[in-house]
Amino acid sequence: DQDIQAVQSIYGTGIKIELEEQTDGTFDAVVTYKTPEGVGSKIRLGTKRDHLEEYEVDETGIEHEIDLSGFEGGVRYFYQVLMQTTGGNAWTQTRSFITDVTPPRIIDARVHRVSNNAAEVRFSTDERTQGLVAYYKDEENSEIEWAYDFSFGKVHNLQFSVGQGNYIIFPVAVDEAGNQTIPDDGLNITNDTVAPTLSNIQLSNLTIHGATLSWRTNESGTSKVWYGTSSTTLNLSTTGSSGTDHTVELTDLANNTTYFYKLESRDAAGNAGYSGVRTFSTDLTGPTFSGIGALNVRHYQADIVWQTNEASDSKVSYGNSCSNLNSTISDAASVTSHTIHLTGLSAATAYCYKVISKDAAGNESTSDPFTVTTQTLETLSLYNIRTSVGVSGVTVTWNTNIATNSVVDYGTSPGNYPYSTNNAAYVTSHSVWVSQNLTQGQTYYFRVRSTSAQGTTASSSESIFRYQWQDTVTVSVQNDSYYYWLPHWVTATSSDPQGGSTQLKMEIFYKGGGGTVLSVPMSYQSYSGQYTAEIPYYLSWDVYNGSLSIRITSSLGGSATW
Repeated sequence: DQDIQAVQSIYGTGIKIELEEQTDGTFDAVVTYKTPEGVGSKIRLGTKRDHLEEYEVDETGIEHEIDLSGFEGGVRYFYQVLMQTTGGNAWTQTRSFITDVTPPRIIDARVHRVSNNAAEVRFSTDERTQGLVAYYKDEENSEIEWAYDFSFGKVHNLQFSVGQGNYIIFPVAVDEAGNQTIPDDGLNITNDTVAPTLSNIQLSNLTIHGATLSWRTNESGTSKVWYGTSSTTLNLSTTGSSGTDHTVELTDLANNTTYFYKLESRDAAGNAGYSGVRTFSTDLTGPTFSGIGALNVRHYQADIVWQTNEASDSKVSYGNSCSNLNSTISDAASVTSHTIHLTGLSAATAYCYKVISKDAAGNESTSDPFTVTTQTLETLSLYNIRTSVGVSGVTVTWNTNIATNSVVDYGTSPGNYPYSTNNAAYVTSHSVWVSQNLTQGQTYYFRVRSTSAQGTTASSSESIFRYQWQDTVTVSVQNDSYYYWLPHWVTATSSDPQGGSTQLKMEIFYKGGGGTVLSVPMSYQSYSGQYTAEIPYYLSWDVYNGSLSIRITSSLGGSATW
């Protein structure tokens, strides 16, 4: 009684009323309570709240007991008792009790719903009662929890939270007289939010119009297959029996069709477990072969080629005997034009082989045996290797005893060839023009390589060349008349084809009238490959009746004289 609990918190020990039904149908009552200090025992009683009669017991004390009798059954009585408060003596608030000792009867108690970690219990009673639920988890040291509805009524719906697992639930009914009913046996519920786990998925009995799907679950559940011809539209379904072993048969399927499917099992709590989307095909016919043969046969290799009427993978099994095809090469790509490259073969050897292809439905076809014989191994030799340095590159020439392609590998350090130039034509007289990645004055290390159409390859030993050439220098003089008092203008140029920083040097020689070389008074130098210089007039005066010569030299080795 929530009101009594409130009084108890204000005044001390609460009021207790014990009823006892007599043989004549009336009730006796014993009222007990405590006060903080000694006061007389007094009580007011009546069947109407506003009209109470007072009864007094000739005793004073802290603990009070008042015996009353003659109460009619099934009647609500209102009462007050005398209490002592800090402000003096006072009567309690008006309370009530009902002369009824018959507990209520619980009708149709059941668990209505368990989902999303919540449970709902419903029950009815034969009289107006408050509804409560006592529940605990079915495991050791579990504590009792309560859900309650303090409003009085005959139908009760109580919701409460539960975790994952099994719970025992007791519905409780308390009538207006305080009589309560608790059943001897509780209700059992299981809060299950975990979906079944699917395993051991099998596809069997596949025909052009049907298939059987089977699987297992870790708990009992339904059996359902969603399927269709698109992985995103599984709009067909077929069901089977419930349990932990599931089998569903699909019928009336279309021939030569790929189907996508997903399995579903739903447990008793409604949790659904699904498989991933899988696929099968009612295509039961393997690929058909055509155009089987061998191409690009060399002494060490061969390409096995064929066609199929549908996309499929590629595999070749081969060996030295058709009864012992102990080597296999495969390619998983799904194609209709197939090529498998066999390499590491022995020269002049017959090989037996079969081609094998499997389509997307898993149907595999194997061809009859075929044979291919590798070519005889050639002997290749290289000789007469020469180099010729030009203005903008180097020509490398050599000869081979059979027709091959031409490759020159080169670099600036021994045994290291980062650069390569080639000629794909098959010839016996080879000429390769090397012009890239060359630096004037640099020494290069190189080798030549040749490969025949059969794949025979030979390389030369290492050789060297130096990339160095002379440029062409020209010189001209303006005002080269006999008028010695006029200055002379000299123009010099270099024909460096690389356009590099060529250095030009000018030297002047002159003789006096007696023909004796006097001196070399001046020297000019340029880094641009061309310059103009002036010969002063006083030098021209000195060579009157004598001679004057000009020599131009280049850092690339070229020279010219005027």
